[in-house]
Amino acid sequence: MVGHCHPSSMVRWAFVCSRIAGTISAFASHPKSQPPAITSLRATSDTLDKSFLRESLPKNSLFQKLPEESLASLIDAFEPFRAARRQAIVTQGDPCADDYVYVIADGSCKVRVDGKNVPKPYGTIGSGTLFGELGVLYNETRRATVLCESESATLFRIAAASFRTIMEIDQREDLERMREIDRAIDQVSGTGRLYEGGDIIPQYKPQAEWLWRQWSGTIVKISFRTVLGNMLLCLAINVWVQHASGADYHHYFWTADGVVLPDKDLPLVRDLSLISKIWGYQRTLTTFVLTFFVNRAFGFWKDIYADTRKIQNSIDGYFLLLSTNVKRNDDGTLTQQSIELLEDVGQYSRVFHALYWASMAKRFQVLGTDLGLQRMASRGMITRNQLRILQSLDVTDQQLKLAPLEWMLIRPIRAMEEGVVAGDTATKGQLLKQMGKLRDSYMAIPDKLAGRMPLAYT
Repeated sequence: MVGHCHPSSMVRWAFVCSRIAGTISAFASHPKSQPPAITSLRATSDTLDKSFLRESLPKNSLFQKLPEESLASLIDAFEPFRAARRQAIVTQGDPCADDYVYVIADGSCKVRVDGKNVPKPYGTIGSGTLFGELGVLYNETRRATVLCESESATLFRIAAASFRTIMEIDQREDLERMREIDRAIDQVSGTGRLYEGGDIIPQYKPQAEWLWRQWSGTIVKISFRTVLGNMLLCLAINVWVQHASGADYHHYFWTADGVVLPDKDLPLVRDLSLISKIWGYQRTLTTFVLTFFVNRAFGFWKDIYADTRKIQNSIDGYFLLLSTNVKRNDDGTLTQQSIELLEDVGQYSRVFHALYWASMAKRFQVLGTDLGLQRMASRGMITRNQLRILQSLDVTDQQLKLAPLEWMLIRPIRAMEEGVVAGDTATKGQLLKQMGKLRDSYMAIPDKLAGRMPLAYT
């Protein structure tokens, strides 16, 4: 019900890349010719001091609860090395079991996924950025290629085995919680499409072969255990009745001549026949109830689906209005101030998207917690300043979404005062109107959830 609402088309790709910003934690840009192999450095007095690791690592939510002794062991296990320009530090699809976790000390790197450069801001990473930790912790393959962008880059790396050992000893429970958060981030950002080859809600195909192959999300999967349990219970009752009645049928279900029913003159069988009549009445009622509630559920699902599309369309409309009223150069291209404005508002909309579904769906609620917000900051979905603001708000987790929604409107209004956006009354009024439509759209879903089924029907 929730996962199918993807971000607006203008910001969709950048939002999908927030997952990459987690597996890679953030990224960079620049090209060049074929480079030599990565050059490992010896930790000597003239190499970069590891003090910056002690300063940068605790900022990542992954290490905030790590004991001081373990943090010291972790830092000591890092070794420095240098990569040349355009050198691949990690390659998409490679296993992580015998690889490394990396921290950039100096220089910048660029990220590529499926052979394409990841756009800013998630496509570039610089000093202090940790990447590769998710693949190592969760024993997954690399989900992106990281290339050195600058003339050279100095990094620190730690072997996967050492990293897992230190982290799992002290933070086994926290890692499970972190994995739950990462899964929520993956799904709410829509990266299932990019990495798993399928939508969160699979698209329907009319071919019979496709339909019969479906399992996940179907009523067959949902009811499989219940139906199987009932069948086994009926089998047990059948066997018990045969032995309890003293009859010898030499079968439990059927013979070559067809179904052979037990003798109705037997006392036990006669008593059970009364239950058969009761079931006959209940079967009619059950069929009606199932049909009615399945239809109601499907209608409710369609309403929610329509509302999620309205949210998406409202965001699209807001960005269309904003992008057509920003300042441009004489040749029609966007000015640097306009680009920064659109990137800022796009990032705010992605934060709103994540926090909105965190307030609506139980499986995403963890994103609204303090640890969830910290993890979003570590994965580049929110900035450190935004994290500080969200943590300081005296509101419930369900109300956190209102902050980025306000940012989406405040930022363009300030840009109007600076002359970056047309500041006439009509433009400001249209922006307010479009934001009102967005609010009406996202409020429709909790209203429907609150009254999804009249009490008389339950």
